[in-house]
Amino acid sequence: MNAYSSIKSTEAVLKPRFKKTKNTDKTQAMHCRRLSGYFDETKGQMGSGRNLAQFLRMGLAHERAG
Repeated sequence: MNAYSSIKSTEAVLKPRFKKTKNTDKTQAMHCRRLSGYFDETKGQMGSGRNLAQFLRMGLAHERAG
């Protein structure tokens, strides 16, 4: 995955969290998503995070994802 795709994938996974909490604090959102299993402790996306990002970008995931 190239750098641009990685950034877009991370943003796609964090965006529902921003909408849910009405807060754009990336550190807090990343922590919550890490607890959900979408990112590892080094902020790298895990398989579930990549899958969620793909579903979100395709519009297949429910609005309340995560």
